[in-house]
Amino acid sequence: MPVKPGLGLLALIAATASTIGGTLFSLFLSDPDNADATGLPRGLDSGFLDGLWWATRRVLDPGATEHDYAAAWQLVLLSFCLTVAGMALFGTLI
Repeated sequence: MPVKPGLGLLALIAATASTIGGTLFSLFLSDPDNADATGLPRGLDSGFLDGLWWATRRVLDPGATEHDYAAAWQLVLLSFCLTVAGMALFGTLI
């Protein structure tokens, strides 16, 4: 059974959203307001790879936003936007 082209487009949109979100995350991570946020990943490189993991989790799992407690408003807003994008993508899939 061949893969439908629409699924590939959804995967491309999800990957693009994760890449953009990961890049923005790596820029906001150095903000001093995020030093006390325990839910933000810093284990891989404290930069783009951690941001990519963080953003991918937001796109694929809306419940991951609960770990953003104590983060600066920029990251909370980014997390919200990625979560809504992920819900829209999976809503389109269904």
